[in-house]
Amino acid sequence: MDNTWLLVPGLIAIVAVSAWLSVIDIREHLLPNRLVGPLAGGVAIWVVVMGLADGDIGRSVAALGWGFAASAVFFVFHLTAGLGMGDVKYAWPVGATLGWFGWGSIKVALVGLAIGGLLVALPGFVQRKGLGHRVAYGPAMAFAMVCGIANGLLV
Repeated sequence: MDNTWLLVPGLIAIVAVSAWLSVIDIREHLLPNRLVGPLAGGVAIWVVVMGLADGDIGRSVAALGWGFAASAVFFVFHLTAGLGMGDVKYAWPVGATLGWFGWGSIKVALVGLAIGGLLVALPGFVQRKGLGHRVAYGPAMAFAMVCGIANGLLV
């Protein structure tokens, strides 16, 4: 079944909210719950509706599981590397969205996350702030998600 009528508006909304979150994170070093929470709820509904429309609820369950896995990994980074809790919470909708497209998109997103992380950290290094300076990681996560979505749409 062609689910483009669900896929495209959902992705536009997810990317738009992620762009908004990125701007806020750059300015305030904060991913506010008032945006991340509704995004997570919207992604959960979108993934389930997509699975029902495709007749493949297993794909939805897998995508939701990827969201939980991403949050768990980011929670470990929170405990060990000082990543913010906003990033941990934002990892769920990012992981679930990428999970819809599968492992190939997740692998591409991991590369995008490394590149995006470097790009958001680079200005601090250039300014000689050292390794201990705060970095807004939300934009790197959003960049990685867009890379993974692009892979999922093109493959």
